[in-house]
Parts: sequence; structure tokens; C-alpha cells
Amino acid sequence: MPYRYLPLLLLALLLPGGCASYRTPAPGVPLAELTVTGSAQSERRPAAAFPARIALARVQAADYAATNPSCQGSGRYCVVTVRNIESERDIQRLRTLPQVAALEGLPLAQLPQTLNAVDDLRPVAAALAADLLLLYTLDTRFTVDGAEYGPLAELKPGYLPNRQARVNAKTTAVLVDARTGYVYGRVEANSWTDQNAAVWVTRAAIEDERRMTERASFELFVGKFGTFWQDVVATYARH
Repeated sequence: MPYRYLPLLLLALLLPGGCASYRTPAPGVPLAELTVTGSAQSERRPAAAFPARIALARVQAADYAATNPSCQGSGRYCVVTVRNIESERDIQRLRTLPQVAALEGLPLAQLPQTLNAVDDLRPVAAALAADLLLLYTLDTRFTVDGAEYGPLAELKPGYLPNRQARVNAKTTAVLVDARTGYVYGRVEANSWTDQNAAVWVTRAAIEDERRMTERASFELFVGKFGTFWQDVVATYARH
């Protein structure tokens, strides 16, 4: 093991809880499985008015709440109630897209307790008089020397010297008509960070790496959504 990593490992032993296990987050939500598809989708029609009011929400698999109490709801998914990877700059970029009249988070007091499909959130979006519902989810995976640590896996900080590590975060989003459930389309953005796992000396160090990668993924998503939104406006806005 290179001597330059020795101080980091000693620090891990000295810090309280430095070598305690880190549990990887629960997976993202399979949004494609939670929206109406096939023949049922063909029966739904776009009804959004433009400039459009958009209700925005991050959703995660229901067991995400096991390690993150800010995820509300049970069933197949929960709604994250605290923005901790989205910068205000990125939210403002979404708000100022052409033909966007407003962009707001869902009213938490009106969230259903049980969430099994995207349609379960459409009445909540309607409470905002929203035209569109934009849902996004983060799926984050860890890899050490080619071995993947999937959702809710255990990592041991301080015991991974001289190994190559990667954090991969994928943001997936779906844009849905708040009135009819019509799906306008989906957007994905992927970001990753590579480094030597010897720097993961504490749970906090791994968590910081995860959030940094997720922030980069969301920022990339915002740029891709802007391009997608131009196509939505060109196709559906009535001039």
C-alpha cells in the first residue's frame, strides 16, 4: 500500500465512527413501469396549456426512507421532501425555460400515504393548478475494483486501500400531463466519479462523494431537459 494513504487510514481509526459501515442508498424508481404505457397510453391525450405550470418532485424507491427520513410515502415509491442535491441555480434554469409559467414543488400536506403509480400524484399536482408533472429519480451505484455494491449494500470505510472506486449516478425523469396522465417523454442523464477508494476513510467521505456525483448528474439532466423541453413546446404549444 502506498505510504501516502497511511495518514488517511490512521485518521479513519482515530475518528469516532470512522470505520462504521456505510449503507448505500435505495434504488431509483422505475418510472417507465409506473406510467401508463401501450394501448392505455394511446387513449390519453395531451391537455397542457402553454405557458405551462409545472409541478416538480423527486421520487425514490419506498425503502429509500429506511436511510433517509425525508422521503414521504409508502408503496412502490416515496417523495423526497428536502432538496439536498439540487442547486437553486439548476431549479432557476428550469423555471426560466421558455413557455414555463411557473415551477413549484408538490404540497407535502396533500401527498397520499400510499404511492404505487405516477397517477397517484396527479391530483396533488392539480391542487397547484399545474398543467404538467415532472418527476425525477436518482439511481446511484458504487463499484470497487469492478465489484458492484448495489442498493442498500454495506461499505467499510478505511478498509479499501489502493482500490479503484467509482460512484455512478443516473437521473431519470418523466414529464406527465397533470390532467390526463399523458406521457410527453423521458429524459436521462448519467454522471460518475472515479478515484482511489483509500480516500473513503469515513462514512461522511463516501456520502460527500455520492452527493457530489448526484449533483453533477442532476445538473446534466437540467441541460438535457432544456433540449427536450424545446421539442415539447414545438410539438404541443398552440401558437
